[in-house]
Amino acid sequence: MMTFYKDKAGRVHEVEHEFIHLLPEGCEEITEAVAMLLLKPNEADLKLFEIEKAKAALVDLDIRSIRALREYVAAQANAPAQIKAIELEAIAERVKVK
Repeated sequence: MMTFYKDKAGRVHEVEHEFIHLLPEGCEEITEAVAMLLLKPNEADLKLFEIEKAKAALVDLDIRSIRALREYVAAQANAPAQIKAIELEAIAERVKVK
């Protein structure tokens, strides 16, 4: 049977009786109800999680759009030589992964 413990830092641990010796020093046994209250994320944590998730989505969108933008710009007659050179390098690298 699993039992809940809270360490001195407030972290919750759930262990079977035979593994109690592995807990950090100073842990105290708590009820499952108390453990669930301690483990429930607060509104600030949830907001930070949503912000980090949105940032990761934005980075993914940026990364996915780079190739399309570079291809478009490189195809223009007046595209900078540096962009055209980078596109040629990218084409050469993509051949290696096919």
